[in-house]
Amino acid sequence: MNGLSLASEVKSISDTLKEALQPKTIDIFGWEVGAGVVSAFLVTITVTILCLVIRFVSLKEYKAVPTGVQLILEKAVTFFENIAKGAGHSASKYVAPLIFGTAVFIFFGTFIEMFAPKPVFADLNAGIAVGIVGFVTIQGLGLKEKGLGGRIKAQFGGGNKILGPIVGFFKTLSDIILPFSMALRLYGSILSGMLIMEIIYFALEWLWAAWFIPLVGVVPGILSVAFTIFHAVIQAYVFALLVAMFTGEAVE
Repeated sequence: MNGLSLASEVKSISDTLKEALQPKTIDIFGWEVGAGVVSAFLVTITVTILCLVIRFVSLKEYKAVPTGVQLILEKAVTFFENIAKGAGHSASKYVAPLIFGTAVFIFFGTFIEMFAPKPVFADLNAGIAVGIVGFVTIQGLGLKEKGLGGRIKAQFGGGNKILGPIVGFFKTLSDIILPFSMALRLYGSILSGMLIMEIIYFALEWLWAAWFIPLVGVVPGILSVAFTIFHAVIQAYVFALLVAMFTGEAVE
């Protein structure tokens, strides 16, 4: 059998993409559980264990002059505190820990694609859950800072009788859409990365079958790691930035 006949037996690109998009389930004690849910629990357990190890092993005592793990953590905390300043002075102390924790979950929830059947945010429900967390934070801090009356007044254009209702309608609509836009942003980013990798796998499989070009074992590994890290970092940063920015608008 020659290379071209082998290539003809390779699955079509449409079949390859359809297979990648199909929901995956895992049987756990007779229960069919979504692969994304399993990944979410694995991420939660992994991050919790990692935090405990860092706290009770690596950081038994805090140093006046930080080094090693303590220095990395302080740099990370400072980075997210600087982002949280966009939420305003009064709200930043609440926003900083929230966006730090959520960004860590988003990063590991995306990076777990390297080891799990499916990344956490390949399930749209995970993105909606994170979006709701951001929504509750933004609206809760806005109410805390201004109270219900002040929040409604600011939402509807500061009392302008003509433009106020129009501005208020679109602001309210934007607030309601926010969790879903965040969810779709996460889902779309992960989905696009998965589809790009499936296309690359398909192309390399075809090249191997048709011309015996031995790239299958090298190129996907490099590109997969690069895409995964890139998506994990970018999505964690974008979420933190958006929550800080919208909170700043809510409390100003």
